[in-house]
Amino acid sequence: MRLRVTAMTLLLTVGMLTSTSASALPPDPDLQSPGAAAAAVPNVWRVETVATDNVGQYSSIKLDTAGWPHISYYDFGNGDLKYAYKNASGWHIETVDSAGNVGGYTSLALDALGQPNISYCRLLEGNLTQCDDLKYAIKLGGAWHYQTVDSGGYVGAYSSLAVEGGPNYEDMSQHISYYDQTNQQLKYCWGTGAMWGCSVVDSDGDVGRYSSLAVAFSHPHIAYQHYISSTSAELKYAHFDGSQWVIETVDGPGYFTGGYSSLALCTSYGLETPRIGYYRDGHLGYAHHYIFPNINHWQLWTVDDRPPSGISFKLDVNCQAHISYFELYMGDLRYYYPTIHGPRIDTVDANNDVWFYYASLALDGLGQPHISFYDDTYGGLSYAHKVYGVFLPLVVRR
Repeated sequence: MRLRVTAMTLLLTVGMLTSTSASALPPDPDLQSPGAAAAAVPNVWRVETVATDNVGQYSSIKLDTAGWPHISYYDFGNGDLKYAYKNASGWHIETVDSAGNVGGYTSLALDALGQPNISYCRLLEGNLTQCDDLKYAIKLGGAWHYQTVDSGGYVGAYSSLAVEGGPNYEDMSQHISYYDQTNQQLKYCWGTGAMWGCSVVDSDGDVGRYSSLAVAFSHPHIAYQHYISSTSAELKYAHFDGSQWVIETVDGPGYFTGGYSSLALCTSYGLETPRIGYYRDGHLGYAHHYIFPNINHWQLWTVDDRPPSGISFKLDVNCQAHISYFELYMGDLRYYYPTIHGPRIDTVDANNDVWFYYASLALDGLGQPHISFYDDTYGGLSYAHKVYGVFLPLVVRR
């Protein structure tokens, strides 16, 4: 295996640096699931190139119960929807859908049986951003099956998928939020296998870009942008309370506020409290909703003064915020996370020059990050994860 160091920052305190014999080193992390990496290894960002030849746009990552990564993405060169997963024998890549120019705005979910489910759109021929149809794919019995969910106009951009229920496939439900560009609406579809029902959530202005969906206790929650003009936008949030959609303006108006919004739910104490990472008037923003007795408001923070893109937001088991994003000044892929000494930001991949194709973040059972992203330098899909230990980031490219 050939390794190339691309960046290194080590923080040593007295007593941290000790000699270690070769026999005491843990196994090569490539030969074990990421969640099983030994704590004695330095805190290293390992960046792997999964596939090349201009593939990896619109990636979405999830981890299975063993900690292995699964990634959906767009193959620009062939106009196909692709799916990659890793196990002890390495990376495996499959073509999911090749019927036309398909694979825009992918969103991946692993259901209770570990089956991959993907929402995505059929893109207009020769177009990287404009969708024609909303589509859904699932792998059943070792074979991929896909269908068109909505084809009423230019629909399917910014799709976000969640799967709920189980343990049997018949007990599961699929939920998708997305943007209807023709009517400038936020839409939501709910399905059980081949049967789908779609409805309009918000139609007040140009709404629904950058939709991000989460489902808890069978209630869908969606963060999204209200686009007002080229210099003004708002972050909005909608949730279904069991009888109707409740819609709030969270932040704005401000420059591009609500762009790249990414939603996660903290479900402690039986409550569904939304948290959102988003573009906030030129900065990386974080919105936290409080619904304790006598408190019902949004707390807003700026967590990085630099402008972000491609934001992916997750909560750990303690409902602490973790955010991956591209920083637009230098094109760096960055990762914001909590520590006992306060929040920190790592540079995962430097000078990537990617501002549109998104990064996707997942946390394993130990709260460690795994990120899929399009790497402009290598022209392909890359995967980064941390190997555990006591040091600050050392970035290694395979």
